[in-house]
Order: sequence, then C-alpha cells, then structure tokens
Amino acid sequence: MKHFAERIITPRELRNCKMLQKNIILRRTHDVLITGTVLSAEYEPIKDAVIVIIQISCRDQTSKKKLGYAVTNQKGKFAIVVEKWDDMNYRLDIYEPMMIDKDIPWNTS
Repeated sequence: MKHFAERIITPRELRNCKMLQKNIILRRTHDVLITGTVLSAEYEPIKDAVIVIIQISCRDQTSKKKLGYAVTNQKGKFAIVVEKWDDMNYRLDIYEPMMIDKDIPWNTS
C-alpha cells in the first residue's frame, strides 16, 4: 500500500492500563485489499498455491496486464493490494503448488 501509519506504544503508556486507545489517521487512497482462501475439492486449505493478479480493461478485454502474484500461507490464505479504477476488472489465476517426488533422481547436468 502506498499510504500507511505507524504508531509506537511505549511501556510507559501501558503502565496501569487495562485498555489503551490511540487514534491512527490514514489518507484516503484508491487501494483495495483483496483477500481470500484457496481450498482443495475436499475443502482443505492449500499451502503454497500461487495467485497471479491480472488487470483487464473494461473497454478492451484484450488489454491485460500482470500486476504481480501472491503465495498462500499454511491456512491457504492470501492478500493482494490493487488500485481501484472504475474502468478495470481484476482476474485471479490460481495455480496449485508443484509437488516434487524426492524419490525421482533429477539430472542436474
């Protein structure tokens, strides 16, 4: 994200408190956070799946741009930040992790 806020909380501020309230102010942006979970057909989370984010123009469906990718965590969750534009759609292409059989000798020459 282009804009963020940082607030340091010191031990002195936490002394004798049960609850501490701090205000954090962010400037409004056109960024949108897309989150999700990748599951198998058995509804099990898929770790290390790759999600490719592609921006597609609403005016010209052939105008596509790869923006980047994300990899799912242990629980199959991912997060991607994109810019919000009224004339753009976003497509997520999801690829399952590549499984390597360790018993197969690989020719490295």
